[in-house]
Amino acid sequence: MPNVEIPEHRKRDRVGRDGCRTPMQWNASRNGGFTTASEAWLPLGDCDAINVEKQHDDGSSMLSLYRRMIHLRRINRALSEGSYRTEPNAPEDCLVFHREAADQHLMVALNFADTPRRIEIPRVSMLLSSDRNRHEGILTGTIELASNEGAVVELVQ
Repeated sequence: MPNVEIPEHRKRDRVGRDGCRTPMQWNASRNGGFTTASEAWLPLGDCDAINVEKQHDDGSSMLSLYRRMIHLRRINRALSEGSYRTEPNAPEDCLVFHREAADQHLMVALNFADTPRRIEIPRVSMLLSSDRNRHEGILTGTIELASNEGAVVELVQ
């Protein structure tokens, strides 16, 4: 859900985080299905455009991406128990880190830039990407992350 502009008289947080802490919009009904009260504790965004019910069966939705990430963490020990180390040669505006378990080595690459970035990689298998156009497969040498793309790859022999 995008940030919501909160009127001054409805703000609850002095730091100014309220716009990203609005109630979950479950459906397109009044108050997004979050509450039956006359109004939610903070104003909601456009419940017709973005809600759980609308994204539930959409394989390219943000909800589906979160489900895939949660599943990936559950089935890959390196993500839940593995060691962590950052990649010192990551491009500017990127966070690249490794998660390793005894039998598995994963790399997570996050591009925070508004333009693509190239990440040097060994031979890897794409496990997950936030880019809907990227497909699973083996990559070697570099990966070009789209703007604001995140990817999880597994190093392979």
